[in-house]
Amino acid sequence: MSEPVTFAEAAAHLKLGDDTSEQALVEGYITAAREWVEDYTGHLLVKREVEDCFDRLGSMLRLSKRPVVAVTEVAYVAGSGEATSYTDYVARIGHRFPGQVFPATASRWPALARGGTVCVRYDAGFDVNAVPRRMIQAVLLLTGEFYKNREAGVLSPDAERAAGSLLRSFKYRTL
Repeated sequence: MSEPVTFAEAAAHLKLGDDTSEQALVEGYITAAREWVEDYTGHLLVKREVEDCFDRLGSMLRLSKRPVVAVTEVAYVAGSGEATSYTDYVARIGHRFPGQVFPATASRWPALARGGTVCVRYDAGFDVNAVPRRMIQAVLLLTGEFYKNREAGVLSPDAERAAGSLLRSFKYRTL
């Protein structure tokens, strides 16, 4: 998986010059920073497949990650106990709102078996060159914090506040 921030970008931010002796360490901090940003915002900075499972069916299923690129499968456990693909759905996708899956017009969700689930598999995340700059800046800020305070093992309140400020408009909110 390719990170949205390269070692070279992080090294420039950290003022490491040409020193690559801590490359593996810095790359680990980049991954940790990206994961923090993804957890905070609900946006995936790296495109990948996601699966959300639901034990109840309402009028729609709200997907947990964004931006949703494509819904690839909806499957459920029917009354017979068998996993079955469901194809009669409509997906609302994009990055300005959570992805949603609805039964197609004049259609209904199938009945779930007792204890059954419906699972939606979808692709979500930004293209590597389309990650918003404020998200990149938050990854760099957090990478620097992890590097500077490597022994502490936690983010300082100032770093969390600064990253949160950069990411506030991206924070996942339920509608």
